[in-house]
Amino acid sequence: MCKSKLNVNCLKELLNATETKAQNDWIVDRRGRKMEKSLLSKVLLHITQQKIQRKLDKKLKKEEKKLKKALKKKKRPKHEIVSCSPSEGLKIKIKIIKPQEKLMDHPLEQHSTT
Repeated sequence: MCKSKLNVNCLKELLNATETKAQNDWIVDRRGRKMEKSLLSKVLLHITQQKIQRKLDKKLKKEEKKLKKALKKKKRPKHEIVSCSPSEGLKIKIKIIKPQEKLMDHPLEQHSTT
């Protein structure tokens, strides 16, 4: 495949080898052909950086999910309209929601068909 000299095609092979197994096979192949140490160390550094970046991306996604959940909890209304009767001079009954209660579907949405 590759000659023992620095070759652009060798680097292209590495970049095209997206899976870890293929990358490891490529490195073993190059070591067997006495690849120059500077290029091999650069390649190993590049692969290590990719692995670290993937791990960081996963951690960032988890943190993003946690932040979204926290924001959802903060945006939760502290009260809920139980009934509204405009015929009686716009009387509105409001129920205070305690933090332990789960927020269910809005009661006005359930009775909207009647």
